[in-house]
Amino acid sequence: MPKIKLPAQSERLIQTSAMFLSIINSTGNFTLESPKFGALVGEVGRQYELQNVNQLTFVNNSDAPLDIEFEIANIKVHTSGKGVVSVSNEIVVKRIVEAIQVNANATVEDGKMAKKVCNIFAPFDHLNATIAAGSTVKVLASREALNRVITIQLITDSVLMGEMRLGDSALNATVNRGIWLQGNKDAPAAFEWETETALYIHNPTNNPITIAGGEQWRT
Repeated sequence: MPKIKLPAQSERLIQTSAMFLSIINSTGNFTLESPKFGALVGEVGRQYELQNVNQLTFVNNSDAPLDIEFEIANIKVHTSGKGVVSVSNEIVVKRIVEAIQVNANATVEDGKMAKKVCNIFAPFDHLNATIAAGSTVKVLASREALNRVITIQLITDSVLMGEMRLGDSALNATVNRGIWLQGNKDAPAAFEWETETALYIHNPTNNPITIAGGEQWRT
């Protein structure tokens, strides 16, 4: 395949004896000029139909030399993807046609991912620290906040293990539905819940239980 080197601010006239010109490779931007069609942008991957064009000029208007590789033939060549794409310049996306959804609580700075951590902590109300036998208590209201996490601990001060059920409503905190935890002060049970819902705790036992914990979120 022919290769030409164009110094800065120079041009080269070539004869075109075949029907199609294909640009195989180039180290920069250039133009193609001819009295038949005027001036066209030269670009890698383009193929030009040279009907009634016997000669054309490669023009380098830049301040740097160019190496251009091209091919002239009497057949039309179609390119196909090979699974690898090389991009030498910066990509600017002006429009996304297909809808996309991104869920991320992170920032990217200098190519590194940094998670946006919680910066607020609020403990449980001390009035809810003890839950009577058979009772269901709304410990926390719902909160729409970024990165909200609820931490619950079962710390009953008894040799007997305490039990509790967790849910987002009184119904879902019942014996047959709620998340089950068992523990005491010597072996605390703990659970972290990433949620914006309310927190209900049900004590299914015949003894009171003691809980600790709170909610974290980011403002």
